[in-house]
Amino acid sequence: MKKLLLILALLFTVATVHAQPACWRTSADIDLSECVTEFDGDIKEPEVYEMKGGYKLILRPVAWVEEEMRIRATQVYIEKDGKLRLLPDSDACSEDLVNKYMFRYDGVDFDDYFIITIYGGEYTHYLYEKSSGKMVLKYANSVSKPIYRENLLIYNDGDGENESVHLLDLKSLKKYTFDPFNYAQKENVLLYGTYWWNSAFQILAADSNKATIEFWGLYKPIFDEKHELIDSEDYSITFDIELK
Repeated sequence: MKKLLLILALLFTVATVHAQPACWRTSADIDLSECVTEFDGDIKEPEVYEMKGGYKLILRPVAWVEEEMRIRATQVYIEKDGKLRLLPDSDACSEDLVNKYMFRYDGVDFDDYFIITIYGGEYTHYLYEKSSGKMVLKYANSVSKPIYRENLLIYNDGDGENESVHLLDLKSLKKYTFDPFNYAQKENVLLYGTYWWNSAFQILAADSNKATIEFWGLYKPIFDEKHELIDSEDYSITFDIELK
């Protein structure tokens, strides 16, 4: 029981692993090969990704033993001009819950920000500012990859009746809150939302004046002559959001 509680605590609690948040340090100050030896003796190299603006993202695996349980985690660094910064949050989990529950990078790279993702029952996305290493946004939904185009990001917050969806302009940091069901009402057909509606978006096009968004988190019921429900079909709409 104690081991199970420890696993759950490590899985769902964000914790800094083996190092405290630091200011920029030279690459020579940190040995990235330290603590990356797998328990079977193999060496797991850090993952390195090139990002816009001359930045690099480094996902560094670490491993250690705590109360006879083998623990793994990912430390996240950004590198610029030969200097490294350890981001504040690194997640830990047991050896049995490896890859799926580790930080990963899906190439979501904006001019001044980037996103890393981790899974824990749903996908949690972390938006970081490159220059400061500061986490500016955290949100969770059912899609493994964030919904974005150029420097625009769609995200959700709240839950239940209080859940909202927003379009964030990462150039101006302006947030545009919108309700896709208001647009759906203009279709003059009976529509219902799916349970995964909060992630059923795509930014089809964008310029300095507007963003065109497709929303497919809808279905249209099909009734027979007695007005009894016999089937349903997927339904999508397209609408514009003005960027002021």
